[in-house]
Amino acid sequence: MTTTTRPTAPSAAYAKAGLAALSVSLAAGAVAGWVRSDEFWLVAVVFAVCTLGPAVALGWLVFVAGHTVQPDPHVEDSVEARWVERACAGAFVDLVIAAGVALTLTSVLDLDVPGGLVLLAVVAGAGLDSVLRYAVISRRES
Repeated sequence: MTTTTRPTAPSAAYAKAGLAALSVSLAAGAVAGWVRSDEFWLVAVVFAVCTLGPAVALGWLVFVAGHTVQPDPHVEDSVEARWVERACAGAFVDLVIAAGVALTLTSVLDLDVPGGLVLLAVVAGAGLDSVLRYAVISRRES
């Protein structure tokens, strides 16, 4: 994706991004401390610090990125965009087939599999399949 950048955004956008980042990380820390009330302050501070990085990224994306980055208006016409579409479409078909086979096996074999493990396998499988398909398509057609 080709983008053009401008040097800066208005100062208010940076202030809003910082305020949003602090608010999100403090809220995450407070909720974590409230859920685990035995050591409220320790848990709240650790979670607030751990979520500060992603919260800064979220604040920048919401408030600053619109001022500094302009996406290419013709990005959908690129070969790479078509490769991504084909890879994701193929990965979706693979995911549906794999989920059907897994469901059949768990029903026939009477397996009790935890839901978190199943969701992790679905997300990891879909991501890995998409990446591999994109690599094969881009290598084959370039």
